[in-house]
Amino acid sequence: MRHLPFQYLPRFTLILVAFQAIQPALFAENKLHGQPSSYLRQYSEDKIHWQPWQGAIFSEANTRNQIIFASIGYSACQWCRTIREKIFRNPEIIDLLNNNFVCAKIDRIQRPDLDLAFRIYAQTTGLPASWPLHIWLTPDGNPIAAGTFSSGKDDTEITRFKAVLTNITKNWQTDPDSIKNQSAKNLGSIRSEIERHPFSNFKQPSRSDTHLNFFSGVSADYDPSHGGFDRSFKFPRPETLEAIAQIAIGEAQNSYRSKQCLKMLNTTLEGMLSGSIIDPVHGGIFRYTKDNAWRLPQFEKMTADQARMCGVFLTAYQLTGNKRFRQSAEVTLKFIKEQLTSPDGTFYASLAAYRSTDPPGTSPGSYYLWHKDELSKILPSNELEIFCAALGIKEEGNIRFPTRLDTVERKANIPYASHLAARFPKPGSPLASAIKKVINNKSKAPLPLLNDMVITGWNGLTISAYAKAGAILTNHSYNSTACIAAEQILEHLYDEETNQLARGMVNTKVFGNGLCEDYIYFARGLIDLYRATANIRYLNWARKIQSIADMHFLDPHSGLYHLTPSSKIAKSPFGLWLITDGDLPSPNGTAALNLLEISTIYGSKGDRENARRIIRASTPELNLSPSRCGTLIRAIDHDSSPSAQAIISGMPDDPLTLKLADAVRQSAPGKLTLIFMDGREGQRQLSQEHPSLSIFRAVEGNPRVFLCKDFKTQSIATTPEMASFQVRSLIHID
Repeated sequence: MRHLPFQYLPRFTLILVAFQAIQPALFAENKLHGQPSSYLRQYSEDKIHWQPWQGAIFSEANTRNQIIFASIGYSACQWCRTIREKIFRNPEIIDLLNNNFVCAKIDRIQRPDLDLAFRIYAQTTGLPASWPLHIWLTPDGNPIAAGTFSSGKDDTEITRFKAVLTNITKNWQTDPDSIKNQSAKNLGSIRSEIERHPFSNFKQPSRSDTHLNFFSGVSADYDPSHGGFDRSFKFPRPETLEAIAQIAIGEAQNSYRSKQCLKMLNTTLEGMLSGSIIDPVHGGIFRYTKDNAWRLPQFEKMTADQARMCGVFLTAYQLTGNKRFRQSAEVTLKFIKEQLTSPDGTFYASLAAYRSTDPPGTSPGSYYLWHKDELSKILPSNELEIFCAALGIKEEGNIRFPTRLDTVERKANIPYASHLAARFPKPGSPLASAIKKVINNKSKAPLPLLNDMVITGWNGLTISAYAKAGAILTNHSYNSTACIAAEQILEHLYDEETNQLARGMVNTKVFGNGLCEDYIYFARGLIDLYRATANIRYLNWARKIQSIADMHFLDPHSGLYHLTPSSKIAKSPFGLWLITDGDLPSPNGTAALNLLEISTIYGSKGDRENARRIIRASTPELNLSPSRCGTLIRAIDHDSSPSAQAIISGMPDDPLTLKLADAVRQSAPGKLTLIFMDGREGQRQLSQEHPSLSIFRAVEGNPRVFLCKDFKTQSIATTPEMASFQVRSLIHID
């Protein structure tokens, strides 16, 4: 499939792509009441007869001989809310939709597979695939038209949308066969374009060529002024940063490429810390910015973004020793704990850009905007002066006009760290005191809308972040947080009878079949949890979850994991897989990392071959868009020969064993596999499954760390200081 960077596209004006029409329909009631998706529930009081995406909509559309109108968005989307107020509450549009269409609402977080399929359809027919995205389909579910909207201040969009609905209705009533034939032809072309050759048609890419192509790609995209790899809208791109860090570690010490990678990593993270994309008042990371200096945020805070960027900060701290990166990770984890953690210890999906109480026309992100006169009523004069100087607050506002922020008020301020020291004020300092007072004052107002869905895959990513923090920062409370979430997922979202994961839950109500990303991200979290805790149970669960993903999602023809098991989920127009990184890490790249780790520890050659099939099958993307393939780049690097292992051998109740393990975890990058020979259950199992590990068995009173390449001992450490030094020597960290 050719590279489609849909996850970075802006909002544009509705373009009619196809033509159809419909007969008047029987009225039905709104069926979104009680849905698990908070996004769908927001539309449950609408007069439009919305339904969730399910098999019944196709039966109804065929019975009524009507076109299906599907609208896709998500809870945190500030523009989705605007369109709802402007378009879907217009009486004429309500009548047109109810009389002529079967109307379905789709939450892109609940069904990312459908969202991707319809975005690809929109793009191949000439549309920018932004949200809310609207798709018109035949009663059999074949797309025939797509549309999205811009932020006009007059009634242009209403007039245009009414014209689209009227034209589609008229054309469907006049010549439905022509519409069906054209739709089938378009879908055939798309399916032909995305069809993959068998993985065996491609050669295994070499590590050196992959490094060179990736480095060349990110260097060309890199913004040396502010960091980042986009020129207009700026996305954090954590998978790109993780790959850059891994190349910096793996290249020759002090080489040009290694130094340049470190420069790109540092400049990007410090650019973000100097901007507003990381909220300096309330904490948390916004989804992206609408400028190149990280100063105009899209005011949405997604849990998956927090987790992924936390991982990058931890990697950067481990690599550079920069305390600001450590603090950034800690502040992000604190934000997740306080704002996005459910009472049972799992993690909610997101915070919206708006509040439920915001009236129509309110500036998105108004909760995060400040006027100086407003602050003067909260802070004493000395703290006001310090707060404004540190966070860039001005009497006239600090937002330049014209701006890409919709309907933002003049004299409004978006706080940013005017100097990096302002990002982390010392406890008890005037700035810390001022920030605390501002937060306390704001907490009295309604908070941004919470998306209370617990998504299995996103929880897997967040478990990874907490486990990584527990390992690198030797803070075992982070491990505890990760363990609680993992146990909740295993208890409530894994079905022992069907041997499958659910997509998620709201409160205690479980919903949906797990998608590919749910299995693979959750398995990744469990692998990282084993790394942080040495508990073989989590590693065994990771292998089990990954093997279920192999059963249901792995295509033996292409060698890739598909997003959905077609037999289990309501119909999608075509099967898809993801290779490049986007809003989330590449499921295929993450699966390759999982399989390589599992293969190394258990000695399972089949898992390694499956990982290599993914890598070979991804050759077109690696050649065309290497900078978008950070997760796959890491997998290729991990698979390079010789592989490296740190084997911690010692009784788990020996204090020296614990100190050695902590020293290794603090120093070991992700590509170094950690294996624990604990003299107990884990050692017995691993020795049976991977006999070559038997020589590393624990000896009472003699804890050691074996530093190995392809399980051949390079050195042995018996003190934490030796372990840390030898780990760094093994994987080339200065």
